[in-house]
Amino acid sequence: MKEKILKTINAKFVPSELNKELTGIFPHFMGYINDIKKFAGHSKVSHLHQQAESEIFVPVYMELPKERFALLIHDCILVLNEDTHAVKEKLIARVKALYATVLPQNVSLDGLFTIKRVSRKDNETYNYRFNQYKD
Repeated sequence: MKEKILKTINAKFVPSELNKELTGIFPHFMGYINDIKKFAGHSKVSHLHQQAESEIFVPVYMELPKERFALLIHDCILVLNEDTHAVKEKLIARVKALYATVLPQNVSLDGLFTIKRVSRKDNETYNYRFNQYKD
């Protein structure tokens, strides 16, 4: 579903069924998106999306202590497991600061950013398994 929604938002303006449904649910947002598509072209929408992502992720990444492992990749910050919750809180704070005029004061953004393991667990690595049988 998420993929279909993103395709609809970023596609050329076509009053498709999904576009109409999204407009019914989010009239102001979709009106804004559809106006951009009509007057500036659909590629402008993805440029705005990428710009918004960078305004969130880059400053948070730059604030992180240099001695901590962190990599900025597109719309995520790769960090060690012990740093994930602190970075997530910084991202949420950044979004609340950037969009303070449009977000309700007490809105929960806890589900906005997901935390996923992107590496193998130690016991899944070749070196770990090899060292178990080395002696």
